[in-house]
Amino acid sequence: MTKTIRMDLTIRSKEEGFSLIELVVVVSVLSILASISIPSFFCLQRKSKASAALAAMRQIQKECMVKKLDSNSSATFYQGNLYSYQIQSDGSKSCSGAQTSGLINAIPDDTTTLPTFILETSNNLLTYSFKGSRGSNFNACLSAICGSYNNQSLEGLIMENSDVVFEGSLAKRGCSAYALVRGSSWTEANENAQKLGGFLTTPNNEGENKFLNETYGDMLSQPDPNWGYGMRAGAWIGLSSDSEGNLNWANDNELDEGYDSPYGAGQGDWNNEYHQRGTAGGFHLLMKDPSGHAERHGGLNGWWQEPIDPKEYYELADDAYWAYNWGIAEVPICD
Repeated sequence: MTKTIRMDLTIRSKEEGFSLIELVVVVSVLSILASISIPSFFCLQRKSKASAALAAMRQIQKECMVKKLDSNSSATFYQGNLYSYQIQSDGSKSCSGAQTSGLINAIPDDTTTLPTFILETSNNLLTYSFKGSRGSNFNACLSAICGSYNNQSLEGLIMENSDVVFEGSLAKRGCSAYALVRGSSWTEANENAQKLGGFLTTPNNEGENKFLNETYGDMLSQPDPNWGYGMRAGAWIGLSSDSEGNLNWANDNELDEGYDSPYGAGQGDWNNEYHQRGTAGGFHLLMKDPSGHAERHGGLNGWWQEPIDPKEYYELADDAYWAYNWGIAEVPICD
């Protein structure tokens, strides 16, 4: 009888709870599951919000296209409620968009985790802007919300390096894609261009040089406090010189035969000064010049040289004004 009671107590004690080791194992497994499932849940939640905003913008796009074709209809769109997004137009839900830009935007509460959707009412073009990239590949855009984009594609590289890429600056021409990359020096800009799989651009011919001016001139415009806050614009290109004045292209390309490049136009003896002081130089494409000097001397839209590290050469403080803080990256996109 005593033996039976002891066996019964032993069985009961084993059934009453977990051992310490079993508890540790259970807690560890739950922690691992939580670390996987919770981020996935928030990711899917953000993706759901963006998908709803995209669907709303596509509906607005179709609605406005139909109403603009029907002159008897009032050209306004219906706006539903969107969680974490605001639709911005001119305040009256006009299909003409905002008065100054002609855009209808779906803007998220947090642009770092959700994309912005942009409808250009002049041509009914719908695009997105997210993590330094702008385009119409919405599958890639939605995938990027959860970080599952192809990081070997140009679009993926731009998103991966969004901290050094000018948002919305991606442009394509022929077999080249271009984007503005951060860099107050030629060297910094070229290093950031290589992060996208390219180098600072080589404008091989007049047509390419004109394309770059037209694409980035207004985008880069900023007031110059040294010249009455007139607008200045310029960006580093792939041309550089060593301390002896020998010219090199970042990607080792050559200009098209017969192209009379705008190299050093109107700069006079400045190039020689850099070399006499043993300083290498980097060239930028000068698009706007409030001083009027470049225009008077035939150098506007030309290639002007600066010290390869201007802030060090001119002994500028970190917060001092410097005009050229972006470079034009060029990435080959044809096989």
